[in-house]
Formats: sequence, C-alpha cells, structure tokens
Amino acid sequence: MSDAAPVKTSDPELALKAARDRFVALAFCWADLVLEVGLDRNIIFAAGASNRIIGCDAKKLGGRPLMDFVLGSDRDIIASTLSAAENHGRINNVPVRFLGREGRGFPLLMAGYCLPDMGDHFFLALRVDHDAAKGQPGEEKPRDSESGLHVPESFSDVAAKALSGGDERNLTVLEIPGFGTLRKRLDTDANDHLQRTIGAYLKANSVDGDAAGRITEDRYGLVHKADLDVQALEKTIAAYTQQADPNGEGVEVKSATVEASNVTMSEADLATGVLFMMNNLRRSKGKDFTLDSLTVNLAEMVGEATKSVRDFKAMIEEKTFEMAFHPIVDIESGQAHHYEVLARFGAIGNPGSPFKDITLAEETGMIRDFDMAMTKKAIEWLMVHGDGGNIQIAVNLSGHSVSSPAFVAELHALLDNYTWAVNSLMFEVTESSEIKDLKAVNDVLQSLRRKGYKICLDDFGAGAANFQYLSALEVDVVKLDGPALKLAQAGPRGRAFIRALTTLCRELNTKIVAEMVEDEASLDFVRQCGVQLVQGYIYAKPSMNIGDFAAMQVKKKPG
Repeated sequence: MSDAAPVKTSDPELALKAARDRFVALAFCWADLVLEVGLDRNIIFAAGASNRIIGCDAKKLGGRPLMDFVLGSDRDIIASTLSAAENHGRINNVPVRFLGREGRGFPLLMAGYCLPDMGDHFFLALRVDHDAAKGQPGEEKPRDSESGLHVPESFSDVAAKALSGGDERNLTVLEIPGFGTLRKRLDTDANDHLQRTIGAYLKANSVDGDAAGRITEDRYGLVHKADLDVQALEKTIAAYTQQADPNGEGVEVKSATVEASNVTMSEADLATGVLFMMNNLRRSKGKDFTLDSLTVNLAEMVGEATKSVRDFKAMIEEKTFEMAFHPIVDIESGQAHHYEVLARFGAIGNPGSPFKDITLAEETGMIRDFDMAMTKKAIEWLMVHGDGGNIQIAVNLSGHSVSSPAFVAELHALLDNYTWAVNSLMFEVTESSEIKDLKAVNDVLQSLRRKGYKICLDDFGAGAANFQYLSALEVDVVKLDGPALKLAQAGPRGRAFIRALTTLCRELNTKIVAEMVEDEASLDFVRQCGVQLVQGYIYAKPSMNIGDFAAMQVKKKPG
C-alpha cells in the first residue's frame, strides 16, 4: 500500500468515503480483511473474509471494539502497535492472532496506516499468515516465551536482514537494570502482562514490525529507522514498569544505539557481527561489555567480528593451531591412563587458554569444522608419535558437532581410512548441555564405540540434568567438573554425592575422572571417595611436548 493522496472535495464525509474506497480497492490486492478503526479503537468499517477469519459478517462489525476479536494474549501487541502507529504512521506486517470460529487464534499479518488527515483513523489490512497457519517445522524462528521476541540467535539473523533492507536504520539495545528486582514484586499475571507489553511495543517500533529480540533477562534489542525517538521509547517502557509495579515506582531504562548508516558488508557478515555483540552482552552481566561501549558505528563492531571469523577459518584450513597434552593419571600407580588433547591458538589469540577462541567457534558455527581439523591433526600426530598404540589421546568433540549428521558422516569416513587409530584415539564430548536430542547423539556415540573407540563425557556436574545425560548416553568415562568437585569438598553432603557417583559409575562399568585436582587435600578427598583417575596441576600442567610426561608413560595400552 502507499500513502493516501488528498481527496479533492470540501465535504469531509465524502473525502473520507473516497479515501476508504481507494484503501479497500488497494488493500484487497494484498489483504483478506480490511478494517477502519477510530481513535477509540472501535471498528468503523469492515470488508472482506470476516466470516472465514472470525466467524462474523463484516456488516455486523461496525461500532464494536476491535479488541473483542483479538486473542487475549495478543491484545497488548495490537494496543502497542496502534499506539506506535499514531507517532510513526505506518504498520508493517505485524504478526497477530484474531479469535477464530472455535475461539482459537487465527494467525494474521497486519499492515496499515494511521492517517492524520483522515481523522487519525487507522486503516488496517489483515492477511492470513499461511506459514504460521501450517505450523511447518522450522518455519518459525525461536522466540522468547515471555516477551514473544526473538531469542539472540534468531535475532542476529533478523537484525542483519533488517539492517540490510535500505533506508537509514540503527540498532538500539535497551537495558532495564532493576528489572529482576521488579519482577520479584509482581505476581505471575502482572509479570506476563508486562513482558508481553514490552515485547509488543518494541516490535511495533521496529522495522517490519518484528525486528526486535530479547538478549538477556534485562536487555532487549531492536532495529529501527534512524529517526525513531529512542528517549521517548525509554520513557514509555519505564512508564509500563511503573504501571505494573505494586509500589508505583517502576525502574529506569537505559539505551545505546549502534549506527548502521555506512555498513556496506554482506547480510551474513552483519549477522556474525550482531551475534558477536549479543553474546558479549549476554556474558558481560553489566561489567566488561557495557552499553556505553556499544555507542559506536556498527561497521567497526562487525569488522572486528568478521576479522576474528576470517582468521579462525584460515587457521582451520592451514592447521596453524597447536596441540597440547594434559595427562589423566591413575592415582594408585601414578601412570598416565591417557592424555587429553587441548588446542592452542598463539597465532590468532591467547597462546595460553583457548577459551575465547573456542567460544568464538561455538557461537559462529565453526566448531564442527574445528573439531574435524583437530581430529585429523591428532591422527597425523599419532602416525608419527603413537608408539604402536602405547599412547592414548582424547580429542574433544563439541555437543554441536556430535549433533550434526554431516559432521558424524565425515568423522566415520575419516576413521574408516585410519582403522589403526582405534588403538590410540578416544573422544571426549564437551558442551553436553547443547545436546537437544539425547537419543540421536547416543546412537552416534554407540556407532563409534562399536568401532572400538572409547567415549568420555566431559563437564559432569551435580545437577539433575547431568544424571539424565549419564542415563541417556552410554559412555566409557565420565569427567567430574572441577567446580562441582570443589563444591563437594565444602561439606559432608558433597562427599556423599561423589561417593554415590563413583558407586553408580562402577555399576555402569564407567570410569570416573576428577579434574582440576590442584593440591594434596583435593587428591585425598577424591581418593577417599573412590575416584581412580585424576587430572590437574598436582601431577602436571599441559605441555605441547608429550615427552615431558615420559615418567608417567606405561608400555601397555590402558584398559
């Protein structure tokens, strides 16, 4: 639709009728139902497939409140969208649900205008959202369950597309520092209403009506036109919190805007940059990566992210990363059971801890390529230094990787070419919390075990979910998370937990490794709990020269 041209008549009623007729004619090129709504939010005029959509003849809608026909959970969205349109004029494809014949939500896309020269009436065109109606798997991007906004991963794609869509557009991040405290004062209904209202208002003020996301509990983002009054946006959301607050206080709202006017890079690179920013915001918790640091040109931020990605990809292709080894030691014999292979990235980042670079790989989808490159490098190393199977090394595989059918197929093809590696190579599954389909991943692990490869489950903690993993994933070794071990040392309940875990693992014929054992007190503790294998600085620090551990090496393959 386009802006309505002024009608050449001195009679206001005739002018309004002419504008309405033209609106209806144009709208039906796109819409299934058209509505004219007054400032009081009552329907003035309706035409189209109202019987099919809401089970009511269009002629009977006049004079009735619009909200009577909107699904209860979406009324906040409609209210916020219309309020935003009063200031900005246009409504662009906002997904809403009207009450269908059976009282269920009928998915629609709503577009339209608020026209000041037509009495500030709203002219709305509603079209059946066929993709939502089909409910096809994968069609709908992940949403935050409370606000209805995109989650960070999907928001990065949506934001990149919106920023690439032309016009002058910016990305604003909003922070509500006291939101967590406020939410504790609200009952469930009040909290739900506030979240939906904020979500609807942000979507209504974003380009295309859906370019908004929830980054953390108290941080939100939206892509908007450069002329949006962001201060007014802050004040409105603060007013929403004050209305919801039983104390009538509300909370402060802060914002930072990232300019995108000079961005000339691809949509894929933009998505990488936005995701990089989202993840920094999620991790920072208001410390290192603050809103103040965001007030920069987006091109600068995206440039930093894309350079990191480009360098990491080149490192994978050229295999310029290094391997370090960290022994897992048998407490009784003091000999190495096997060695965990650790990555070192001196050329692109910190030559010590690889945490930052591995995190980058996981967040940008490159971890599968890296895991494959590391596995190939480990096999090449074993061809030279494997000592006829007397040395066993464990390569880390991310939960992302073992969840990827393409990665698993490539891994099996690789192992089929080097069948001898089964005597020297193990796999350690990391980031198990990222595994969504435990049964499918267990099938993958069993396919490797049937070939003779031992599997270790990393980062086993004290939470109930970890026992779910242990129940669902059949593995040969479980590695007890270092922080969980330190917590267990604090009291008798912790000791009982570790003892129970070692007993369970013994019954499952699964070995248990205690990691981050740094001193004699920790070593005595795990020994008393029945743990047989440990990893930590009390025995050795990681080294890129496995010869540093010659005194620990045995001349037979560990069991």
